Amino acid sequence: MRVWLMLLALAASLCGAASAQTGGQPQFPIGQLPTPILTVEPDRLFSQSDFGIRIADELAREREILLEDKTAIENQLRVEEQQLTDQRADLSAAEFTALADAFDQKVQQLRRDQDERSRAFSAKLDRSRQDFFAFALPVLADMVRQSGAVAILERRTVFLAADAIDITDQAIARINTELGDGLNAPQ
Repeated sequence: MRVWLMLLALAASLCGAASAQTGGQPQFPIGQLPTPILTVEPDRLFSQSDFGIRIADELAREREILLEDKTAIENQLRVEEQQLTDQRADLSAAEFTALADAFDQKVQQLRRDQDERSRAFSAKLDRSRQDFFAFALPVLADMVRQSGAVAILERRTVFLAADAIDITDQAIARINTELGDGLNAPQ
């Protein structure tokens, strides 16, 4: 308990000192940070960089196509189901059962196909994020070297930190400058 209080007091004094130096807004240029630890928000890094925005836009278009296909399939199945229902009175029990079983098999196969497409889309989303961070890693590593820091931690895993050590905005700007939308990123 005593250690937590000391850590909180130290963090508060660092925040207060930083605020006093910059008129209430602690912001240190890279290379002048008061700590060897930096933080970053990976989700913002991805969603607000040109590279991440391009990927998200491409994936949103793909997702829209998947949803349109799913809707078209569902509509077609409703029509076929209604046709089968309408035919029921004119068919023997055996004929209807055979058609109903065939329809059910078709529905099950289409569901498996849709599930596979959905899993493939999720895997592509994961790979795209991994690719983005693989390209962003050298930029972030350079920022660590330039700042004299020894580590970048994910901001949400840090219990308490001064805003001055968050480099998300600077990292977004550097990624935009060095990688752009990622289409011409060095391989």
